[in-house]
Amino acid sequence: MQLQLFFRLAGSLLVSVLLLWVGWMPVFAADAALPRLDSSLSTQGVNLSMRVLLQGPYVSTTGFMHDRLSQSGFIPRSQPFGGAPWNYDGTEQLLPESLDMSGQDSMVDWVLLELRAVQSPQTVAARRAAIVQRDGDVVEPATANVSINFPALAAGDYYVGVRHRNHLSVFSANGVSLSSSGTLVDFSSAATAVRGEDTRVTSGGFRLLPAGDANRDNRLIAVGSGNDSNILLASVLTAVGNTGYNSSYRLFGYVPGDFNLDGVALFAGPDNDLTLLLQNILTNVSNINSAMNFIVSANSGF
Repeated sequence: MQLQLFFRLAGSLLVSVLLLWVGWMPVFAADAALPRLDSSLSTQGVNLSMRVLLQGPYVSTTGFMHDRLSQSGFIPRSQPFGGAPWNYDGTEQLLPESLDMSGQDSMVDWVLLELRAVQSPQTVAARRAAIVQRDGDVVEPATANVSINFPALAAGDYYVGVRHRNHLSVFSANGVSLSSSGTLVDFSSAATAVRGEDTRVTSGGFRLLPAGDANRDNRLIAVGSGNDSNILLASVLTAVGNTGYNSSYRLFGYVPGDFNLDGVALFAGPDNDLTLLLQNILTNVSNINSAMNFIVSANSGF
């Protein structure tokens, strides 16, 4: 009788423990999905942590971006924003601490962070090239630190923005108070308002920067003057190995027309990059007539 009572009590205790564990599981998962603030912050200038998701490499079934550019070895060691339209002369480089990151912290691509003082928004106050990881965390390229330090910048209110080489840019709608104690800006959250028309794409409750800006003018255009389709097509047709001028030729490398960031620019055929551009134009909420010549513009008002 006592033995039966013992097993009955043990079973009840086990069930209670299991129920308690199941009850806590969503909390653990949610905490893991939250952006991180680094505990070791520089005391000079201001510190900024950021999360951003790029539509091209985003995988909705996992909630993470893929890292095919990194896996293929196509991500350049030095920041890629030296040319137009950015003309950024920063010397950021990837060092072993970043190259060795794996899993959800594996590298996706470079991004360019930009700060503008609320009092003088037409002037760029500071810029830093950084790396975005699979989970959306933006980190220092040399150390993989999740807090980006702007050592020469005074504490104050700034519009915070992020640019990418073939996705539309985004800026915070309001000034963000930055200081040495660290501030987090999460552009993957719908709660983070942005300047101008919100062109971010929604997927699984997250907000993603839309892909397709091959000519880097901060607009998505499928047909007409200044369109992005021709940039993709021309790069494929004129590729050195494409002797037959085949539109389904696969151009490997770190190229503007690779909208899904898989290391291949493809105009026609399975997994082509053109589809992303067309999708973002035809399904834009303001394109009520589903017009092919509609322009999606990330105009921040600066």
